[in-house]
Amino acid sequence: MTIQTWLAFCAIAALNIFSPGPAILLAISNGATKGMFAALCQALGNALGMFFVSVASIIGVSAVLAASSTAFTIVKILGAAYLIYLGIKQIRSRNTSALGDPSKQKSERTYGAIFWEGFSIAITNPKAIQYFRSH
Repeated sequence: MTIQTWLAFCAIAALNIFSPGPAILLAISNGATKGMFAALCQALGNALGMFFVSVASIIGVSAVLAASSTAFTIVKILGAAYLIYLGIKQIRSRNTSALGDPSKQKSERTYGAIFWEGFSIAITNPKAIQYFRSH
């Protein structure tokens, strides 16, 4: 790998890391409303999902998505639909404010559900799929 390729990779990775995507916004929301442990569970789920996306890329799923614009569009639509679902769910659950008592809100959803929510966001995030597809 040349130094130019490595520097380009680092620049793209930095932009990807620092741009707030749906996983970051969900972690902020979970941290503010449900506490630090909920945000940690969501982050671990997101990390596992990103691992699965990278493994899928390594074994060739990204090549299929690159070759088939229909398959990539389906993945993008599924990701967008999931984000819309999460947004609607968030709006409907506004029965308590973000500054309310976090202990009351923790009982609404289990940490396992929060973990899988982070996982689901990662595996349906078109930005992450595109990133691993291009590398």
